[in-house]
Amino acid sequence: MSESVQIVDSDPFSKGEYISDEHTLYDEPEPKLIIKKPTKKQRLLSLDILRGATIVLMIIVNNQPEDEFWPLGHAAYNGITPTDFIFPFFLWIMGYAIGITFRNVWPSHIKDNDPFIWCFKTIKNVFTTAISRSTASTTLNVGEPYDELNEHADNEILQTVSLPKQESIKKFFYLIPMKESHYNRIWRWIKIYRRTILLFFFGIFGSIIFHHFDFRTVRILGVLQRISLCYYIVTVIVVLVPWFSVQTIFIFIFGLIYFLSMFLFKSSQSGCTRGDLSPQCSAQSYFDLIILTRAHIYRHQDYDPEGLLSTLSAIGNVYFGVLFYKISEWAKQNNKPVIDQNTGEIYPNATDPYKLHFKRVAYWLIAGTVLVLIGHSMNATFFPYNKNIWTTSFVLTTSGTAGILLALITYVVDIIGFGKTLLSVFIWVGVNPLVLYLLPHYLVIILRIIPANVNNKPSDAYFWIYSTLFSSWIANAKLASLIFGICFELLFIPLAGLLYKFKIYIK
Repeated sequence: MSESVQIVDSDPFSKGEYISDEHTLYDEPEPKLIIKKPTKKQRLLSLDILRGATIVLMIIVNNQPEDEFWPLGHAAYNGITPTDFIFPFFLWIMGYAIGITFRNVWPSHIKDNDPFIWCFKTIKNVFTTAISRSTASTTLNVGEPYDELNEHADNEILQTVSLPKQESIKKFFYLIPMKESHYNRIWRWIKIYRRTILLFFFGIFGSIIFHHFDFRTVRILGVLQRISLCYYIVTVIVVLVPWFSVQTIFIFIFGLIYFLSMFLFKSSQSGCTRGDLSPQCSAQSYFDLIILTRAHIYRHQDYDPEGLLSTLSAIGNVYFGVLFYKISEWAKQNNKPVIDQNTGEIYPNATDPYKLHFKRVAYWLIAGTVLVLIGHSMNATFFPYNKNIWTTSFVLTTSGTAGILLALITYVVDIIGFGKTLLSVFIWVGVNPLVLYLLPHYLVIILRIIPANVNNKPSDAYFWIYSTLFSSWIANAKLASLIFGICFELLFIPLAGLLYKFKIYIK
């Protein structure tokens, strides 16, 4: 006599209890598998270290009163030096942080319905269905009864391919997270605009102080202003557009506008040709002189290093940071549940941190190497490295190098576990980058506006400190400038340590 068996639990992580009409097939209880929630996520120390090192180097290279060693100086115009990597690194890291901050803006069921990926899968399914049907028709023998199961399978495939028109429209145009409360949505935009305005204000207010409140000569754009504009544009794209492919198209459009402007523009000045990238003939110089005017440009020269057109190109550095965060998220996909070998406990939603870091490192190294190769190829052929006008080759190479460095630091610190104590200073600075950049920046501005005499010549307090405490006993001007920059940065390390100790993070 056969028993009627009913499956009452089909959870893949449960043991599946079978019940018969008379008795349970399993007379002895099986050991239960305890399912735990994933452990709390930890900070990616390598990112804090890279950000902190970037801030420290930025302060040191910006405080070289006299001549500097070659690695600490910027390229005159074309070309690239180690110092030229610092600012784009900061933009790249900011992009990675944007990816982390706004990773949960859109529900996964909306982000996964990328229009381009959906079209690709649809076309793939159509061809797969057509091929499978043709194969079935050719292999069916004469007189063989028709298999109804194949018919049902074909109908299911067709249903997945030919989605209703209404559902297709939702996938393409569903841009408002309806399940999210209005309060959270408004508060998110308040934070975005607050951060954008504050960054721009801190940058231009420092310029106002430096120019003694003479608004006729105040420099409008600068480092913080560029950070503000790039942050706003990339954040708006990430928040409003849930699909990676569409985000990439917007960034590509900004890059294309910059690229075409540089190579199709022809200045009216004598001796200039179409696509001329020289300081006087470039499109960067034209737009800066027309819109900003020479009185509001850095050192009143022909172009501003943080000008309008080059800011469009700098957006690419920020979005490449977002892209590398997405790569780290892709590394989490297709990971098997973590099983404790000793206790048999299962963590279904967790991932092995070491395997995850290895995948991240591999993906970052591949992506970074590809970007560096493309950027170097452009530099060697038609678009040279140039930080002053922020060329596309400069964007690709600096972004790829940042990804490679993050991969190497992740391998050393997060996988091997080496250097956490040795590099703790960079972690202190990396968790409070804004404060530890603004304080030295404004201190320099204040010292520069205080009059003083250096060698019986009118100067300011900044150069008086340097001349009295450093250059007076160090004969080599390059070495004196280097030691001054390091000592100036060391003034703020104790503050960074205190903020980190008391878990004060000012964003």
